[in-house]
Amino acid sequence: MIRIYKRYCRTDVKFYPVPDFNKNNPNSGKGGFSPVEQLLSLLPEGIDMGDVILILLLLLLYLDSRDEEFLIMLIVMAMSFFQK
Repeated sequence: MIRIYKRYCRTDVKFYPVPDFNKNNPNSGKGGFSPVEQLLSLLPEGIDMGDVILILLLLLLYLDSRDEEFLIMLIVMAMSFFQK
């Protein structure tokens, strides 16, 4: 079985090590904000990711069905989140 593998394995290709990004950039991963944290920092305090997902879900349901009840729920939920 090894002979079959060695028959098709190229030996003329040279190996070039890939440089490690973390070694070249010492500031990576230290104190930086992820994109999600940057988006959440724009929101008022007291609103977490679950609240944002709920508002987006209600918005998508309204856009899909054009039902006024989803729009009313969306407005009430958004107002209750921003009044905190």
